Amino acid sequence: MLQFLGALAAAVPALLMAHKLWRVWGDPRAGDHPDWVRSGIAIFIMEFIVLHSGVFFATTFGPRAETPVHVMLGLSAFYLFFAAVIGMAFRIPGLTGSFVMLMIGRAVFASLFMSARDFELLKAHSIAGFVLYMFCIFIGFGLPERGMKADIVRPMVSGCGSGSWIEQPHTAIGGAAVYFLLLGLAELLVFTWIEL
Repeated sequence: MLQFLGALAAAVPALLMAHKLWRVWGDPRAGDHPDWVRSGIAIFIMEFIVLHSGVFFATTFGPRAETPVHVMLGLSAFYLFFAAVIGMAFRIPGLTGSFVMLMIGRAVFASLFMSARDFELLKAHSIAGFVLYMFCIFIGFGLPERGMKADIVRPMVSGCGSGSWIEQPHTAIGGAAVYFLLLGLAELLVFTWIEL
């Protein structure tokens, strides 16, 4: 039962994010959606850092970890730098703070409470998340614009840099919507029942 509650706690935010991004993808001008075009792209970029840092925290702070303090601090600063750059590029200062809180939570949990089973589960989550992430980046380039016509969304992401996700934001928002949907379903349908 505890494993199901943990999976549910992980699935609900992912499914809510998928729902929000699906709505933004359909109508980027509705309600608070214009800010969510920029935010959705930034969140999808940040998700890569979150996945990568999950493996880092599992191996650095987990059971049997004998990582020197300077390595832990250096890698933490490395991830924080990327989070800050992404937050500044997309003009979302709170994104960096959210990432810092996530890192602190992970470090506390990993150093105080992480068992060998938790370590294996975090590794499995990170690998599954990374595979889903890469899959959704790939399929994102084939997704339709839906309501995200270039003339509508281009002003919403101006000044956020360049690249295919800025030039064609629907590929990032659509890919992110699919990613968070699959991630939430994986939590409920796979990680609820998996024995590690």
